[in-house]
Amino acid sequence: MTKDSGKWTITVDDIPWHESFDMIWDPVFSPDGLHVAAKAARGSDYLMVIDGKIFQKGFDNLGDPVFSPDGSKLLTKTVEDGRYFRKVVPLGDLL
Repeated sequence: MTKDSGKWTITVDDIPWHESFDMIWDPVFSPDGLHVAAKAARGSDYLMVIDGKIFQKGFDNLGDPVFSPDGSKLLTKTVEDGRYFRKVVPLGDLL
């Protein structure tokens, strides 16, 4: 993780992500090491960030991302409008 001018981002292979956040949690690498996912916050929104790109919209709350053992799917745990969602999403749908 890298902090610059009060904003956080992730640096992978010495290259920082273009997006910056108020807060970011420890990144999670896919089993093959080709993808990186992290929970981040910007304002009051929680965001899922995959390979430096923000996935979907902001959530009310968000659990840490979890890759499947083969790296083809990502478990997302979100809170939206007071409702808890747990989804296993194919990684291809997120990229």
